[in-house]
Amino acid sequence: MVYWMRRLRAACLPLVAVAVLAGMALSVPGAAAAPAQLPVMQDEPTPTPQILTSDSLVPCNLRGKHNVDPRIVEMGSDVTVSVDYSYNCITEGTRQIDMVLVVEDTGALKIDRDRAGQQPLENLKDGLQRFVIAIDPTNDSRVGMVKYAANWTGAPPIGSGEDHFQAFLNALNQVRGALGGCANPGSALRAASGMVNSLGKPDPTDPPSLMIIVDAGAPPCSGVPPSQEAGVGNACDAAKAEQVTVVLIALRASNGRLRGCNTPGWYYRSSSDTGSDLPGIFEDIRDRTLRDQKPRETLYSDFFDTLYWEYVFGSGAPRDPDTFFGDLIWSEQVPQVPKGNYRYSYRMKATNGPLVGPVTLDPGPALQLIFSQTTEEWFLPQKEVCIHRAGRMEQDCGQFILRLTQEAMPTLPPPTETPFGPTPTDFPTETSEPPATETPELATETPEPPATVTLEPPPTGPMIYLPMAKKD
Repeated sequence: MVYWMRRLRAACLPLVAVAVLAGMALSVPGAAAAPAQLPVMQDEPTPTPQILTSDSLVPCNLRGKHNVDPRIVEMGSDVTVSVDYSYNCITEGTRQIDMVLVVEDTGALKIDRDRAGQQPLENLKDGLQRFVIAIDPTNDSRVGMVKYAANWTGAPPIGSGEDHFQAFLNALNQVRGALGGCANPGSALRAASGMVNSLGKPDPTDPPSLMIIVDAGAPPCSGVPPSQEAGVGNACDAAKAEQVTVVLIALRASNGRLRGCNTPGWYYRSSSDTGSDLPGIFEDIRDRTLRDQKPRETLYSDFFDTLYWEYVFGSGAPRDPDTFFGDLIWSEQVPQVPKGNYRYSYRMKATNGPLVGPVTLDPGPALQLIFSQTTEEWFLPQKEVCIHRAGRMEQDCGQFILRLTQEAMPTLPPPTETPFGPTPTDFPTETSEPPATETPELATETPEPPATVTLEPPPTGPMIYLPMAKKD
């Protein structure tokens, strides 16, 4: 569906151009974040675009990079746009993963304590078990759980192996909605981040880390012990600092109050008081995180700003796009082995200016995996370009050039205060020794300083000494 929407947007390009010239604002909708067949509500005014970064947990290990060169261009000149992307679908078994479940175990999981079945609790446990039994305990995947109400408990801590997985499943059966009547998720989220941090992975994304939060909707606690007063905002930031993909499942009673703690594109809200859609939600999370369907087609598309840029026909390598008219689209059929690596490059001519902005309209150039029933769309990060008028680079792009210089500064070696030594803050380190050829004794630990350093000047009036001494 996303694919055809983008084609429709391309067909309407002449009308869009007229609207832009008339001063109307052009907006590009984001990608839908949940498959249409699931009864999942995402009550954000506009779905959050999914930006493809190095720590993204995406189907088929999709990876991509977008570049524009040069970043400063004169009107009438060209820039070269290039994109590299690859995918590698898992066709056997499931993906290795590190997962921490953070589940609210309060009375909010039972809407009617006297009624058996069709409770949020039972549907939640059903969905969780469908997800967990799909994780392979023999491929070194690790799982852990934090349950919380007013306080939290980590049972079991994150670990691996078949015995540990059985203990995890037993702990799932102990979720009964009976820990209390109020919820304090902040400290539980910090504890879950600590579990991931304790793994000490050299690469935080290998294997990917996943945190699944279940917010049942109990009222917030008041007067909790100081040790339990961690703020939710800081706790969410701590999880993302560990490069964890944070999935939020908001039961209907919660009203989506923790929305924003999740990683973009990973927010689910139950539309049923009984949580009847929770098993389907967990199946979708299972398929997105552990399994890969074989896509039928991949697409790269660039919806460029036609007011300032023009595609240079014949510049595409290895070929020009399959679709023009503002929305450039390259389509590739997925081979029998669902693995591919593609690179496109093409030139864009700057037709108007001055301007500081990206070549592609927000939310950016898109990569799509088209499956039999769904389409996953991810947007590539992009960099701004400055278009200047002839002979007016300083006037039009001066501030942009300064910004580029400042961005490049962290890659340079740190400056020193003098050419003879390091800054005072660096002095205690091994790299801060003075030149060995001049005063090697100063850098060593000796009981007494060298005699040549402790000599007092003769009382014959002021004299000037060079910073070098020689023993008699």
